[in-house]
Amino acid sequence: GGFQATLTLKQATFSAGSPIQLNIVLCNVAPRAMQLYDLRGVDFQLGEDGPIAASDHGDARVLIKPVGKSKLPAQAQAIEYTDASGKIDFKTGGNITTEVPLHIGVDLAPGEYKIQFIYYASTKTLLPDAFEDLKSNEVTLKITAR
Repeated sequence: GGFQATLTLKQATFSAGSPIQLNIVLCNVAPRAMQLYDLRGVDFQLGEDGPIAASDHGDARVLIKPVGKSKLPAQAQAIEYTDASGKIDFKTGGNITTEVPLHIGVDLAPGEYKIQFIYYASTKTLLPDAFEDLKSNEVTLKITAR
């Protein structure tokens, strides 16, 4: 596809119920100009093989995996930003940073979780040349009791 996704957190530990912003940087690493669809919505998946809370316009999903004895919530809620479809032109090295409010989609109990961002490059043909979805690195998130 020619794009790279990097996921970061402003901090690694949050107290239960506090706002958690995931920062995703999508960068064109191809040697030519490329187009990318702007995010219209984000789905949430609870566990590697778990259910996906999907929206009609989800262009990506956040995968949440429990670490150790941490417990996933029973459900999550997709986030929908817009139903308008927009493409962004990127020169080589061009990038965009998107924030995903994790706390809006899912309420995590105290514990440790691995988080990954997956852009539907192939699943929804958002990048025409992609043969698989664009996956970010994994980050570890720790939730402490209030």
